[in-house]
Amino acid sequence: MAEISPPELPERADTEWPLSALSEDVRSAIAQATANFTTHLERGHDCWVLTLDPSARENIPRLLATLRGESALLLDQLIDITALDSPAESPRFTLVYHLLGMHHNIRLRVKCTLEENQTAPSVTRVFPCANWYEREVWDMFGIAFSEHPDLRRILTDYGFEGHPLRKDFPLTGHLEVRYDESRKEVVYEPVALMQAYRNFDFESPWEEITRLFAKDTEDKDAEGADTEGKDAEGAGTEGTDSEGKDIKAKPSQEKDPKTQNAPDSQNNTPQHNA
Repeated sequence: MAEISPPELPERADTEWPLSALSEDVRSAIAQATANFTTHLERGHDCWVLTLDPSARENIPRLLATLRGESALLLDQLIDITALDSPAESPRFTLVYHLLGMHHNIRLRVKCTLEENQTAPSVTRVFPCANWYEREVWDMFGIAFSEHPDLRRILTDYGFEGHPLRKDFPLTGHLEVRYDESRKEVVYEPVALMQAYRNFDFESPWEEITRLFAKDTEDKDAEGADTEGKDAEGAGTEGTDSEGKDIKAKPSQEKDPKTQNAPDSQNNTPQHNA
């Protein structure tokens, strides 16, 4: 198919939008431009969100071409293409196109849902930059795009199995890569994790710090109590000598102040020489 040529840009003064991208004027312009498509328009966090009916996903290229060529919008830049995986929902996948119009400073998010075994039409003939975006979505989510000129992996290695951003893809992957010094080459081996490295801690770091601080305080209190108990036991122990015999503490021999100055009868007894 031939590429859809971009429209000629009108003068800046033709349309003057307010600063808010969520204004009612923008909503009216989007609704008028997409009147021939089965869509649902709603207010998003930072821009309007246009959801295309799943049965009309083959009209995605024509819808994006209309949004790009509408003089009141001129959404002529495709910023990104991504996807959402919701295994518990049906349809499972949601394609998301991020559009930007610098001429009027407008952003628009276009969504379309599809099942796992369904394909989406490529928009490379409308936006050539979608080539790599669609390859990334195929590589990460496994969503195929029909009429893509070169649909192959772009981020993972050759021969990679699975799609990493799917919710059912294991976090550790299927293969691990390492350099074998003896073989002088990069080798691929099945992932083998020791059980010791498979313990996961889901606590908040702050909760862990609080728990460790409380445990450290308890240990210090218990250590202080043991030290006081040992000091009390040491005060009542009389000890042993080098031979292991008990040494009894001698009672204090304090003199009565009244009798302290009294003469010692033994010392004052006169001695007679024989």
